[in-house]
Amino acid sequence: MSVAVGIAKMGSLKQIGRVGVRALVYFEVVSSLALIVGLVAVNLIQPGRGINADSGKLDGTSVASIATGVKTSTLTDFLMNIIPTSVIDAFAKRELLPVLLFSALFGFATVIWAKPANV
Repeated sequence: MSVAVGIAKMGSLKQIGRVGVRALVYFEVVSSLALIVGLVAVNLIQPGRGINADSGKLDGTSVASIATGVKTSTLTDFLMNIIPTSVIDAFAKRELLPVLLFSALFGFATVIWAKPANV
């Protein structure tokens, strides 16, 4: 609920959009930096260099048994799983994305329909 309260306290949709854009830019910059650091580290350290494994002699049956049991999901399945059947169900199953979606929608609704108190 801290997401809902944080959105509601911002007061305007313009400010929420500005913070959202900053968060996305920060996420992209930090993710790109982590990718670059990882690539440089792998090229310098070269993990797995001393392993003499012949891929032709490896047994692939264990991997095949795991791969056949995995259900592939489409983008539509992913997006439909974000929408919770109920708020209580999303909290009970401890699913992060449906809870986050509910919190964000609740915060937006509070910003849109809240009237400032004349104190």
